Amino acid sequence: MNKEQAIYYISYTLIDYEVWYIHIENLCLAIIFATCKLIHYMLNHKTYVVVINDLLIYMMIHAYINSRTSKWIMLLTEYDLEFTNKNWLKVK
Repeated sequence: MNKEQAIYYISYTLIDYEVWYIHIENLCLAIIFATCKLIHYMLNHKTYVVVINDLLIYMMIHAYINSRTSKWIMLLTEYDLEFTNKNWLKVK
């Protein structure tokens, strides 16, 4: 009985100034929100973050210079996150 099951549902509504963020900042904001809410699941385990496009992976590898995203990247480095492409899951 190895059936996957949702263990936690989270929701977030963008504040008025967050609506104007560019796409990469919205992706990073979603990851930051999820890590803040699910911190107790992520501290001692490796977490796979499945992304649709490689934009977030590019941002984590290269230094995307922006004060807001730089701060978020620093927060994400304390977790054992592995960013994977959604096509990688189809292969396995």
